[in-house]
Amino acid sequence: DVSSIIGNTSTAGFNGTKIGGVTLTENLPKHYNFDGADDYVKFAQNGAILSSNPISLYGKTTATFELWVAPDYIGDHYQRLIAKSSAVGGGVGGWGILLDPSTSTWNMYVDNGSGGPAVAITYTHALSGGDWVHIVFTKNGNTWKVYENAVLKGTNTYANTFVSTAAGFYMGTWSSLAAREYNGKLAVASLYDIELTQTLVEQNYNALKDRFV
Repeated sequence: DVSSIIGNTSTAGFNGTKIGGVTLTENLPKHYNFDGADDYVKFAQNGAILSSNPISLYGKTTATFELWVAPDYIGDHYQRLIAKSSAVGGGVGGWGILLDPSTSTWNMYVDNGSGGPAVAITYTHALSGGDWVHIVFTKNGNTWKVYENAVLKGTNTYANTFVSTAAGFYMGTWSSLAAREYNGKLAVASLYDIELTQTLVEQNYNALKDRFV
């Protein structure tokens, strides 16, 4: 069994705080609603995530980022779903999952090792606004994979590692707290310091798919 780092106070040391008008829909599937303007969840302020915090993934050669989301596909370019970042730019100070609604492109950004952005893997698929989708990015060494609804959709080789830069950690926005806010629904955001195999990705998808699809 594996458990997500996000929100696990015994592992990460903190919970998230809702900012702006983030609302929780209790009816299944239970989810948060982000308006794309000023809604986000702050887990840790800028500079709080040090290399020793598991959220940083510093020193890790494996990782998995998992989301159940229903974007509206409107609003800002490069909307942040979850991001450990220290400055503007994709993945600067750590990593981030970005969605460009104009092209339905999902991007997994990781700091290039010199305080700059670089795309570890990207995937484009046209979906209707409001449709739920299970998106998973995995890393094992230099190999990155992206899954949609438990189906492998792409692989890429990307050599950079997770940096030790002190940063903040947010859901629905990034370190600048201006523009790039996520517009849509989000029900699950999980982070693991291991690579979930396709069998485990399928297991997680099947466990919740009846709520969403």
